[in-house]
This record gives sequence, C-alpha cells and structure tokens, in this order.
Amino acid sequence: MKKLFCIFALILLLSTCLTSCGVEPAPKIKEGRFNFSVTYEEWGEAKAVSGVFVCEYAGRSFTLEGGDFTREWEGSVEGVEKLHDTFYATVRVGETNDGGEILLDLGVFAAYFMGEPGFADSVIEPSLYIVHSTDDNLSSESSGTPEEIEELYGLKIIEYHYDAPVENSFGK
Repeated sequence: MKKLFCIFALILLLSTCLTSCGVEPAPKIKEGRFNFSVTYEEWGEAKAVSGVFVCEYAGRSFTLEGGDFTREWEGSVEGVEKLHDTFYATVRVGETNDGGEILLDLGVFAAYFMGEPGFADSVIEPSLYIVHSTDDNLSSESSGTPEEIEELYGLKIIEYHYDAPVENSFGK
C-alpha cells in the first residue's frame, strides 16, 4: 500500500510540475534560408563573403533557470569557403604574426531570423576579431578592436546585407 501511495504521489507531482511549467508553443514556420553578404577590405582590396544561413526548429528544451520549456533553433552556413571549424558562423580571413587567427564573425543566429519574439530587437552585424587558441584547441582568447585590426592588418568591414527575418507565429 505504501508503494502504491508513493507511485501515485510521484505521478501527481510530475503532472503538476509539467502543467504548471510554461511551454513555448511550436512555430508555424519551422525552417528558413536567408541570404547574406559581407564585403570587407584587406589593404585596400575589396573581398566578399556570401552564402546562405539555414535555420531549423530543433524542438523544445527545459531550462533550469526559469523552469520553463523554450524553443530551440539550429543554424548552419552554406556556400562559404574558409568557414572556421570551432567557432559558429565564423570565417577565417587572416592570421597574425604571433600565430593568432583573424576571424570574421557573421553575427547571425537562428532565433532572430525565424521570428522569435524575444530576438526581434537584436542587432545582426558582422565583426572582426583576433583569436589565439591553446595547443589543444579547447580554449581561446579574443582580442583586437576594429581600429587595431585595421591599423595592424589592413582589414575592415565595408558593407553587409542580410535577408529580413520571417514573420513567424507560434501556436499549438
């Protein structure tokens, strides 16, 4: 009898927990493809990086911080050479004299492009930075302001364009 009571109490606790937790409804539009282009200058020569940012709904995940289920999105970049293996949506555009890499961060993330309400006011823009990785590639240190990178390595972003995000709706 005690075992039966414990099982019943556990089921009741779990169902109460799950019904009281906030669950973000699924999106109507679950995937999208967004064109982008970034033009940068290297010692006066214009170079371009362009491709497609592919976004997909990845389901829901539970967050311990808020105790809610939130929508998860995945993004990937297609059509870009020199895409960095370690850093998300980042292109290797040069190297420093001391073994560092100069990276162009495309500044994209899937939640923004897929119309996630909490990301509507986000600023999407590329940036340049320098990274020095450890020998085991498990950690890195970023440095370099845009002014330093331009002065030392002749690199600066000239212009960029991203397709507009979708107007998504969210329902059951």
